[in-house]
Amino acid sequence: MHRSLVQAAQKRLKSAAWPSTFTIKAMAFLDHNPTEDDLLNSLEHQAHIPVTLEALCALRLESPQLYERLCLTLGSHPSVSWSMIDSLNHLAWYDGMRAFMDLPNPLKCSKAYPFYILARNKIFYPSDMMGSTFEYHVKGFWALLAAARIGHWQQIQPNMLAIVNMLHTHLNEEQPTPFITYFCALLLGASSP
Repeated sequence: MHRSLVQAAQKRLKSAAWPSTFTIKAMAFLDHNPTEDDLLNSLEHQAHIPVTLEALCALRLESPQLYERLCLTLGSHPSVSWSMIDSLNHLAWYDGMRAFMDLPNPLKCSKAYPFYILARNKIFYPSDMMGSTFEYHVKGFWALLAAARIGHWQQIQPNMLAIVNMLHTHLNEEQPTPFITYFCALLLGASSP
């Protein structure tokens, strides 16, 4: 792996909001200049997964092999979903978000559900809405994600447009967050690269 890529990842880790013990361990892991194969192999060992996910989010690597391994890892280890969410919360990574969106529908027992909670928390504006307003937007959010997953945009509901307006507000900020930018790209691309 090119040293400049590793250095950029370490810089992202050092400046990450809400760093954890995994952030520090990921910086140490990257000091050894791992190859992509090293990263793929470390996803096979449950004890190493949280650190590897943190490193991957910082590296922002994109490759078909890595994406496939990530989907497999998310699908086979329920606790990985929450580790990945912790990393994505402060280090947005397109392939990591795409892997979640490609998992089965977000029922509360689904491994994808934590991602949808994270996305909702980052998108809803104002973040403290409650009651019927909150329920209205939650229904629109799920409907929008379902439409994006199947690419069926013929029956747009007003609550779906309310979510689109929130996304539009975020994107019009001077510096939209990478999470919102990637999320919008995934919605428009129907969860595809």
